[in-house]
Amino acid sequence: MTFLDFFSGIGGFRKGLELCGMVCKGHCEIDKYADRSYRAIFNVKEDEWFEPDITKVEADRLPRADLWAGGFPCQDISVAGQGRGLAGERSSLFFEMVRLLAGTPAQARPNWLVFENVKNLLSIHEGWDFAILLHSLAEIGYHIEYGLLNSKFHGVPQNRERVYLVAYRHFGAGSGRTVFPIPAGEGGPLSQILGGMQGRRVYCSKGISCTLTSLGGGFAGKSGLYCVQCSIGSIRRLTPRECWRLQGFTDEMYEKAAAVNSENQLYKQAGNSVTISVVASVGRRIVEIQEELDKEGL
Repeated sequence: MTFLDFFSGIGGFRKGLELCGMVCKGHCEIDKYADRSYRAIFNVKEDEWFEPDITKVEADRLPRADLWAGGFPCQDISVAGQGRGLAGERSSLFFEMVRLLAGTPAQARPNWLVFENVKNLLSIHEGWDFAILLHSLAEIGYHIEYGLLNSKFHGVPQNRERVYLVAYRHFGAGSGRTVFPIPAGEGGPLSQILGGMQGRRVYCSKGISCTLTSLGGGFAGKSGLYCVQCSIGSIRRLTPRECWRLQGFTDEMYEKAAAVNSENQLYKQAGNSVTISVVASVGRRIVEIQEELDKEGL
């Protein structure tokens, strides 16, 4: 299977889908610092499709792919935002994906779509924004499933709940096939030692980290990341390397990004990323279903 990586950030979707055997045909990312890390990590070739601004992309210029993936901006949806939802300047970029899908001939549209966003997507504006999102995809021929997945159940010590939405074209609810629920492992409990404002809370190192956040500034200017307790009882902040590990990135991937970006950017990039292992869990289920469909000639 092949895929296009929209709102690609530092490549969490790309790595997760590549772990499932998929091949990336190109990516789209407007943040030059995130794209700098992405290119360093994946050694992007000159002939691979790329466009920085999704609003400038034309449907007829996109390479053909089996799947489109994207963690579209959450700033207007997050509980920490202004509550504009899908009408906001950033989160409304989701509709650019819809524009591109609608502008692609039906026979050339991707069979699969995978989107990720914050938990509040389900409830903002009393759920009407999510209903609009679902309707916009159904209107152009996609059957949709979604689930709330937590990173702590997918091999990383981070309590991070995110909505994953999977849409597909060639089979529906009556086929007996479903993407969700996604199999998960066991997660440890979150143990908070000290409360207080974001950036001052302290968590036991034997538990799991609270979700990484990419809010600008934060305590000590480290993008709002939380302190954790070290094994010797002193208190320290997570390093950028540790933040990348919490998102499933290897040290080799981190070092490539660290060679081309500042620590502040590395913190921000970790907070903005999707968790690689969660994407891989979703991707494996998609591959399983696609293989079944291929055998049946569907």
